This record gives sequence, C-alpha cells and structure tokens, in this order.
Amino acid sequence: MSEEQRQKESEVVQEFKLEQDNELRFEMLARDNFPFQALLVQWQLNVLLMLKKGFPKYAH
Repeated sequence: MSEEQRQKESEVVQEFKLEQDNELRFEMLARDNFPFQALLVQWQLNVLLMLKKGFPKYAH
C-alpha cells in the first residue's frame, strides 16, 4: 500500500470516528434535554388550553 493510500485510509477512519463522536454527543444532549423538552410541551399544551377557554381567569 502506498503512503498516499495509507493517508487517505487514515483520513476516512478519522472522519468515521468523528461522525460517531458527533452522534454520541447528540444522543447525550437529547437525553439530557428530555426533561426540559417535556416541560416545554406541557407549557405549550397549557397555553393552548387557555386560548381555547378564552383566558377567563386572566381577562380584566
């Protein structure tokens, strides 16, 4: 195998490892942010419910 082929193979392996690292980071972030996402969804549902009811408690 020539030096050029080895260099190219090394670059491909490094790129693959970087992609795996990025996927792992994304999975960790998604897992860590899950409680926040659930809270955000609950807040959005509460706002929709208030809109449907016409803000009876909040209208002055």
